[in-house]
Amino acid sequence: MCGPGAALRFFSVTCDSRRAMPEVSDGELQPDRGSLHGRLPATLTRSIDHRNPAHMDTVPPDQRSRMMRAIKGKNTAPELAVRRALRRLGVGYRLHVAALPGRPDIVMQGRRCIIEVRGCFWHRHPGCRFAYVPQSRREFWEDKFAKTVARDSRNDAGLQARGWRVLTVWECETSNANVLQQRLSRWLDSKAE
Repeated sequence: MCGPGAALRFFSVTCDSRRAMPEVSDGELQPDRGSLHGRLPATLTRSIDHRNPAHMDTVPPDQRSRMMRAIKGKNTAPELAVRRALRRLGVGYRLHVAALPGRPDIVMQGRRCIIEVRGCFWHRHPGCRFAYVPQSRREFWEDKFAKTVARDSRNDAGLQARGWRVLTVWECETSNANVLQQRLSRWLDSKAE
């Protein structure tokens, strides 16, 4: 319904990592043949500055905040994969025991064994392709990752000082259920740390 004199609405760009999806917001735009650059709503131009190539985030701050809040810390897909493998092995466990440093993911009290399931991105899996650093706000991310790694090391040391064996299973290692189950079985049967 674009005819002469018809008003068009601004399109604010929201996107996931694959492609941009237009979302209609208030405002009017002349139906010209040029780009939208320079005529974006003020709220959008503050979050997406296409003139600044260093600014890579194409999602408005309030939407990015909602997305980040939605990231779970418990019952993640990798954690569920490890739990399924342990059930197939007939191993009992408890989840997120608050009395232990860092509330470990999986605790096998009788065996004095703990399994920590860690995401490659957030916990910085060495050498993993998923452990990249975002291009925008690099200092912020590097500081955040450093604190996470330090906390993980501190929690692991505290658990080992209390006599627990700790195994770290990385997110990228949970994709093959058979290989994961064999690894867990070997680790549980071994006596070495």
